[in-house]
Amino acid sequence: MAVLAAALVVAAAGVGGAVGAVSGSTTTQAADSNPVEFVYVDDSTSEITFMRADGTTVGTGVSDAAIVGPMADLDDDGLLEASYVTTGAGVKAVDANGETQMLVEDGDASTGKVGVGDWTGDGVPEVVYADANNQLRYVNVSGSPTAVGGEEAKTVLGVTDFDGSGTTDVVFVGTSQNLHYYNGSTTNDTEYGNFANSDAAGAPADIYGDGELWVPVIDGSQYPEIVNSTGTDREFRETSNNTDKQPVAAVDWVGDDTHEIIHSQNAELAYTRADGTTRKVTDADGATVSIDESAGVARVVSRPADLSVSEFAATATGDQNVTVNVTTNHDLSELNVTLDGPETAALTLAAGDFEETGTDPYSYTATYDGSADGEYTATLDSAASAGDATSGNTDTATVDDRVPTVESVNLTDATNGDGDVEAGDEVTVNATVSGDVDSVTADLSAFDAGTVTLTGDGTGSYEANATVGPDATDGDQNVTVTASDGEGNTDSGTTGALRVDTENLSVALNDTRTVEEGQSVEFSPASVSGATGDVTYDWTFGDGNSSSGETVTHTYSASGTYTVEVTATDETGDTASDTTNVTVENPPVVESVNLTDATDGNGTVSPRDEVTVNATVSGSVDSVTADLSAFDAGSVELVADGGTYTNTTTVGANVTEGAQSATVTATGASGTEDSATTGTLDVVVDELTVTVGDDRTVGVNETVEYDASVAGATGDVTYDWTFGDGESATGKTVTHAYADTGTYTVEVTATDDAGTASDVTNVTVEDAPVVESAALTDATNGNGIVAPGDNVTVSATVSGDVASVETDLSAFDAGNVTLTSDGTGDYAANVTVGSNATDGDQNATVVATGNQGNTDTGETGALTVDTENLSVSLNDTKTVEEGESAKFSPASVSDATGSVDYDWTFDDGGSASGETVTHAFEDDGTYEVILTADDGSDDVDTASMSVAVTANETTIEGTTTTDSSTTTDPSTTTSEPTSGDGGDGGTNDPAGSSDDETDPVATATATATPTTGGSAGTTTARPTESTTATATTAPTSERTPTATATAAETATATTAEPGAENVPPQSPGEAPGFGTAAALLALLAAAALALRE
Repeated sequence: MAVLAAALVVAAAGVGGAVGAVSGSTTTQAADSNPVEFVYVDDSTSEITFMRADGTTVGTGVSDAAIVGPMADLDDDGLLEASYVTTGAGVKAVDANGETQMLVEDGDASTGKVGVGDWTGDGVPEVVYADANNQLRYVNVSGSPTAVGGEEAKTVLGVTDFDGSGTTDVVFVGTSQNLHYYNGSTTNDTEYGNFANSDAAGAPADIYGDGELWVPVIDGSQYPEIVNSTGTDREFRETSNNTDKQPVAAVDWVGDDTHEIIHSQNAELAYTRADGTTRKVTDADGATVSIDESAGVARVVSRPADLSVSEFAATATGDQNVTVNVTTNHDLSELNVTLDGPETAALTLAAGDFEETGTDPYSYTATYDGSADGEYTATLDSAASAGDATSGNTDTATVDDRVPTVESVNLTDATNGDGDVEAGDEVTVNATVSGDVDSVTADLSAFDAGTVTLTGDGTGSYEANATVGPDATDGDQNVTVTASDGEGNTDSGTTGALRVDTENLSVALNDTRTVEEGQSVEFSPASVSGATGDVTYDWTFGDGNSSSGETVTHTYSASGTYTVEVTATDETGDTASDTTNVTVENPPVVESVNLTDATDGNGTVSPRDEVTVNATVSGSVDSVTADLSAFDAGSVELVADGGTYTNTTTVGANVTEGAQSATVTATGASGTEDSATTGTLDVVVDELTVTVGDDRTVGVNETVEYDASVAGATGDVTYDWTFGDGESATGKTVTHAYADTGTYTVEVTATDDAGTASDVTNVTVEDAPVVESAALTDATNGNGIVAPGDNVTVSATVSGDVASVETDLSAFDAGNVTLTSDGTGDYAANVTVGSNATDGDQNATVVATGNQGNTDTGETGALTVDTENLSVSLNDTKTVEEGESAKFSPASVSDATGSVDYDWTFDDGGSASGETVTHAFEDDGTYEVILTADDGSDDVDTASMSVAVTANETTIEGTTTTDSSTTTDPSTTTSEPTSGDGGDGGTNDPAGSSDDETDPVATATATATPTTGGSAGTTTARPTESTTATATTAPTSERTPTATATAAETATATTAEPGAENVPPQSPGEAPGFGTAAALLALLAAAALALRE
């Protein structure tokens, strides 16, 4: 923000400018005397505006703020920036110059207030905000948004040690509308939630100067108040403050060391003191200030350090120029320096005199182009940054334009005067200089002597001696002599040269070599070092001959060993010599060569066969080789056996077919060669072929195996596959699955020792069939129940690659059925249910098969198969008494499909429903009972039975009346009711068998039921008594006991006709009717006992 800063604050100082226009006073005061106190949006200009302590306002020219946030030096440039949320839900910062920085892109932040503070502890404040998802994040001017824990917030108020624990907290209004603060690990809920809205608050501040922080708030009643970290609140109010429900700031506006709450009141700036007194804020001209109340007010939460000048220097820089350097810790908006002396000048930042470089510190440099010698004084009139200013620094510089003149210079060898020097020798520098001379120096760094100062003799002559150092630079070296007047004016001269020689000359030759008779051999030094100047070379060759030059040639005419010597001489006279030996030999001669088939000797070879090369060589031989590249064997070395050389090698795969020979080369020790070519052998090679198979169709993601077949292979074979979709594989047999439909080319390349071969096949990839839906319907009447002869329809919707759609309807005795397509993906088949269908709920499985064999299945719902007719039966007859409740149920039910409904009709006009029913006939006679059964599948069957209803013979109320028959032993009497013959198409249900206690009075009943009985030869048929006695007491306050006794379940006595034979005598207890009476008495006794209990 440095460049704009200069422009703006100059405007603030009265120079002018639309951006950053300032109301009221245009003075630029020290930051601590008239600081910026808060920021707001001016309603008349819509600009973000800074207000100083004296009411001076500075407009930024920026008008895209939805809500303003706290102020701090966010980019460490010494200027205050105000944070704010844009109308597009982004976060920006703006300084007094109107320079903005985008911190959070539009749309990524909530529209709530933001907080400012050093959350990361790096010394630079960050902006903490709630993003569009209410997640807390922080950002600085050079970074990206970063999450603050996992907290959610509506608005952020500040970043500070809110609870005094020594840990920095993010203070925010949560989504629950309560005031929270988060310290990096724990979120604390103050349980205060009386906000007019989540933005109607401000940054925490030390309201009373006691170190405790409070958040200023507009509460739900539109009163200003403050709340601390414990949730304690204090109101700042009179009867009515009438404050706007928008963001506020706590500022010591009236200068009483206690903060007031700055807020909007009827769209004007106002402040409220702790006693509730509310007053309007006025600017430096005493006028009230209109405000965009929705944007609110925010205070300065931290200020940059005071402006300081770390360097103020004036320097004479030659040609009568004076340069002024100013270094500060802030980016200056104003800089004014006065230059006094032989000439006067004003240097200003506003006029562009100063060039700014660097950041923290910031350096400013201006050069005055003068025209007079003399002493100049530079004075800092003012340096200002964001209202902070300093002045008073001074420095002087002397301008002297009288340039000294170097008349002559000389460099001499002070050791022996020969002009060649080495380490330890002495050299002398002389100079004659006129004019204003302050110093004369000589640069002797080439002589490893550094810079030396020459001493004058007062007559203009200057001299210095120096010793050549060990690190002097070899070669011709001179010296530059410089005369200076001490004011930046200089003159120079360069001496003649001396030759520096710090190393001894050295020369070296290559090692011993072997050459042939008559061979021209070249000689040159392998290395030369330590030479000074040019070097000459003299050679002797050991055979009486000599030569000169750096590179020479020589030919020896006779074999033997010779010594070659070279002598090197440099320009300083240094010499060096070296020798090497040369052995001269006779050259090799290939006398004869031969190439044979070493495998079967038939003169025809193929890869992996063997061939043999033979050669006879004379002379000096270093090596003998044969070129067998035509046989893919490269160059082979023949093994010596006296003057004969041999090698047997294997024919390679990459041979050249046809008649092929070999070239034998003998090489001497000096590199001379002699060659000869052999006869030929015939080379034959089988051709490699590979096949991969026919084109095929596969499904998506179907893994398919591919196999390569080769013929004519030489040696091992490798296989490389490509599949046309970017994938590849190796191996004779590979697998691959395609992820997408389409047609792909699969290529295999087979490689053997002799070459390569390829083959391709096309693969069409189609989607596997998918059974989208399957249904089974009753095509006869739609009731979901089918029988032999009915029709059913199977339908399915199938997508993808479909070859056939089938279903197994064997449960319907229809076998395996193929569904027919309508061309739109729908398939259907209609079949007739066979006679051997399987009863019960049956479904079908639809199987779709693709062209490549892929399948998919779908299950239909079920239909109910009913192949058998319902059958129901009753027992033939039944005998009951009139008025007796008899039970009726089917004797048998078979071949029902599902649940069965039962309907009963009785000849006396009655009816009933249910599997088991009861019915009482009121009159004696013979009745027909008809049962109709229906299993819901259109199967209905009926059955009937005859019921004989007899009249009651004896009913005893309270006593027992019998005929002359006897009963069974009374000791067998029980309290259970007597049941009928149950389940044979009907069941007796005698009265009194219910467990319900319904009659409040006691009764006793005995019923004689006619039965048949007797024993052949001893008795005749007589009625059998079935006696039931019931005693019921009147209810008491506690309970109503009931006692029931039945004599021998059915008390049966067999009697003889009068005069019958073989009848034993009867005791009194066996007299006719006695058993029944005894049973009744026993029953009454049991009832009495129950009453006593």
